[in-house]
Amino acid sequence: MLENVRPQLLAALADDGSEEAFWARVGRTGTPTVEEIPGGRCRVTFLWRETGSDAEGGIERVYMDVNSVTNHHAAVLPVMERLPGTGIWFWAVEVSGEWRGSYSYIPATADLVREVDPPEAGLLDTSRRARWIALLQHARHDPFNPVRAGLKSGLAMPGAPLQRWWDDPAPTSVTAGTTHELSWDSGLLGRTRTVWVHETPHDADTDKADRPLVILLDGQHWVHQMPAARVFDAAVAEGEMPAAVIVAIDVLKAAVRSEELPCNSTFWDAILTELLPLVETVAAFTKDPRRTVVAGQSFGGLAAMFAALEHPERFGLVASQSGSFWWPVPYTSPVPGSPGGDIAERIARTTFEHPPVVRLQAGLHEGDMVLHSRTVHERLIAAGVESSFEVFDGGHDWLCWRGGLVDSTIDLLNTASVPTGTPRPEPVRA
Repeated sequence: MLENVRPQLLAALADDGSEEAFWARVGRTGTPTVEEIPGGRCRVTFLWRETGSDAEGGIERVYMDVNSVTNHHAAVLPVMERLPGTGIWFWAVEVSGEWRGSYSYIPATADLVREVDPPEAGLLDTSRRARWIALLQHARHDPFNPVRAGLKSGLAMPGAPLQRWWDDPAPTSVTAGTTHELSWDSGLLGRTRTVWVHETPHDADTDKADRPLVILLDGQHWVHQMPAARVFDAAVAEGEMPAAVIVAIDVLKAAVRSEELPCNSTFWDAILTELLPLVETVAAFTKDPRRTVVAGQSFGGLAAMFAALEHPERFGLVASQSGSFWWPVPYTSPVPGSPGGDIAERIARTTFEHPPVVRLQAGLHEGDMVLHSRTVHERLIAAGVESSFEVFDGGHDWLCWRGGLVDSTIDLLNTASVPTGTPRPEPVRA
């Protein structure tokens, strides 16, 4: 594919008259370029500019990191090509017309390549992982793309589903809610962390003591990298959901996340007995499980489902994106575990007196994650639990999850507002 792109770029450079004029035009039009091609697909061309300071460092390679497209477990990593005699680096790929994903560039000097990506680095899984972790420290977003996905850049094809209030900014007239930053010193967990409590703008129809509660796991991400408060504020302002209290819980660090989120009873006991009473000191909210959402992604998606199984009397609404339902058998294990893991087995042996309402999603490019989520969905349906399952065209990616987080929360709260006994539409099944 690069063979087709190279002459196009050379022609564009000649038309512009100079490399400076080429980049000036790119700055006006933005990157990457997306061209719709037959078969419902798109050709995407990425461009990276090597500056004078980069040249002084001696850039040897520019690695491409495109979520769900480039494979960082591969023996040989994908790299951009330099247009001869210029500072123009390029790389192209074809994707579905409905694909969405985040990406970054990783420029590497000759010294860095020799250190972390010698030929033998691609021979073993362990060395491939170490290579990738080292390279990620040098990742950069695309300066010609205004769409940010946390620390990366974001991209969506023309047919990708609209992510309301993320893709289309909320009206400037929307009144911002109020955010409280609390310090939670947990005796049960033996840790102190930050928790953010966001009160959306109030609406006339919701009593403050009856406001839905939405718990966001990996809360630091939804506060800092992809601030979700303004999106929920817009959803309330436009009448899509009732005024709510959003509680975002900091995960602290990866090791703590791996301990607390995978089916940890103590973690949820601490939330019930310590955190929620602390939140009540600054914001009133409902005690009704049918108006309480637990939302999470990956390990957080697993934890959200576990919370509803462990404490059905308190957590009745589940939004899980790409839940790690392979747990506890690692997905890298040579002998895979059963589809849906422990969660699916637990659902199969549970008689639901207080059945939750569940919204599951997984990415088309996440390997067995689709199978695991689908298995959990099917077990829930067999147990008489209302569940829906959606497959999106993307990967294990916060950029994909942000739309599902908001849409699932809105859907769950609106479903919960339907009076008991009212017929509901059949859940959408993938």
